[in-house]
Amino acid sequence: MRVPKKKMDSALREGAIKLIALRAEKISLPTDVEKFLNSFFAKAEIDLILKKAAVMILLSRNVKYRDICETLEVSKNTISKIQNSSAGREYWTAPKKKKTQSVFLSAPKKKKKYPLKYKGVIPFHF
Repeated sequence: MRVPKKKMDSALREGAIKLIALRAEKISLPTDVEKFLNSFFAKAEIDLILKKAAVMILLSRNVKYRDICETLEVSKNTISKIQNSSAGREYWTAPKKKKTQSVFLSAPKKKKKYPLKYKGVIPFHF
């Protein structure tokens, strides 16, 4: 499914969220979860959701990033984003870090002296 650039109407968005919440309330068994996922997502989307859940499980078991990458064929960047989201931050936002300026950038820059531009012919003396 293609993600449209145009944003959804807020009333329609709220209605969609309520529909999903109502369907999610009916989940009581693992088979109900499968039915729920199949009613809203394509097979590829379900696989992505399940991979994210598997990454969360492996992170909770303190499995190394490298091993998770090899096992589930996901990038380290994806694992980091999933770890951030499980820590309460949004999926696509990185943790807030204090910005510091490099020592090299704070030093004053020296102006380069360029040679004079060439104008005309250089006289030759014989």
